[in-house]
Amino acid sequence: MSLDPITASVLNAREKKLSWQKNLNREPRLYLAGPIRGIANFTERFAHASGHLRSRGYRVFNPVEQDAAFERHGTPIDVRHCLELDLVWICRWADVVGLLMGWEVSSGAMAEFYTAKAIGIETWELPRELQLP
Repeated sequence: MSLDPITASVLNAREKKLSWQKNLNREPRLYLAGPIRGIANFTERFAHASGHLRSRGYRVFNPVEQDAAFERHGTPIDVRHCLELDLVWICRWADVVGLLMGWEVSSGAMAEFYTAKAIGIETWELPRELQLP
């Protein structure tokens, strides 16, 4: 089957971009997703997983750390604002979205998961040994 010139050009450009990105010598960027609202120890759970992932060479975006930085600077935060910033980070920077236990019952984590899927970013359910219960 022969492709029209425009489709062939787009596919060729996409392949070149992907091959160039794979050759970059940098830490993979991982967005950490999981339940926050209604979870008593969410700060510890995110910190624990972030520490393990960073020790394994990942550049981790931990949304709990970002929210804490907003609070330190007196920036009013709400779910809508936080999710907006989180989804932008996933769309612009994430190589993978790592999922903490319970992500499938969190509306925010599900939004992050489906955003990643929609734009072709890998998602991983993190192994239990990297997580707190």
